[in-house]
Amino acid sequence: MMNKRNPFLNLLGLKESSKAVVFHADDIGMLNATVTAWKDLASSSSMTAASVMAPCPWFPAAAAEIVASKNADVGVHMTLNSEWEKMRFSAISTADPASGLFDEAGFFPDNTKAVQDKADPDVVAVELKAQMDRAIAAGIDVTHIDSHMGAVFHPRLLECYVRVGFAYQVPALVMRANRSQLLGLGFPESIVGQVEAALDFIENQGMPLFDSIKMLPLRESDTPAKRLKLLKTILEDYPPGLHYLIFHPAENTPELHSVAPDWKARQADYKLLKHPQLPSIIKDAGVTPIGMREIRDAFRKQLG
Repeated sequence: MMNKRNPFLNLLGLKESSKAVVFHADDIGMLNATVTAWKDLASSSSMTAASVMAPCPWFPAAAAEIVASKNADVGVHMTLNSEWEKMRFSAISTADPASGLFDEAGFFPDNTKAVQDKADPDVVAVELKAQMDRAIAAGIDVTHIDSHMGAVFHPRLLECYVRVGFAYQVPALVMRANRSQLLGLGFPESIVGQVEAALDFIENQGMPLFDSIKMLPLRESDTPAKRLKLLKTILEDYPPGLHYLIFHPAENTPELHSVAPDWKARQADYKLLKHPQLPSIIKDAGVTPIGMREIRDAFRKQLG
């Protein structure tokens, strides 16, 4: 069923032939370099949405800037992994090792497989809610939720993640996918039918699903010029539908260098979203930039 045109385009007032793209900044609040980058991009760039990491050390600073910025389009980057060697973070809702949310050092695991294999889905549901509640308590008008490192995009965890979206009436980032696409993403053949049926059910309940979720690769060798060329190709190749394109912008600081080996790519994403040629490239590719607030509001209107 996922080969049909995306029904959410009509709810957004867009034609079926539209190429609607969310230009999304991930990992805000992970470091101060992400907070200052977001603040700059929010005032003048091609970024249309972003998401903040509630368990991370710079979340309070990020929240303060988000709240101070009127109508900021920011969601919660649901975090169950702590991938860096020199900076770690952990759960908000529990410290129980039996939850499956912790490594031997007491932090979130550094890889998604550990979470997907070991985390108790009931505990994950509580943790996701706690992260959402922290953002709301900080004054953020949350526009959506998505998943750090894709940890919840697994049959054991997808349901509790989507339930949070419905409970708070915000879109939960999920991609529309048919059988062949799911197999290509590595889902075992034994559960592909179940996952495909679940995606159809989620969409039929009114949740907006995306036709593609792509991320500019975090290659250390990339420059802004290389990434601009890559982005131009991505935008031109998009078929009609609703698309989600992920960037990881951060300012070039000693803090960023000390934590993230892929700092050059993050700095390049920051410069890319401010590139003076980007608006014309977007226009020439026939792309309609869209924010998650517009999608959230259409979702809530549909739910009544």
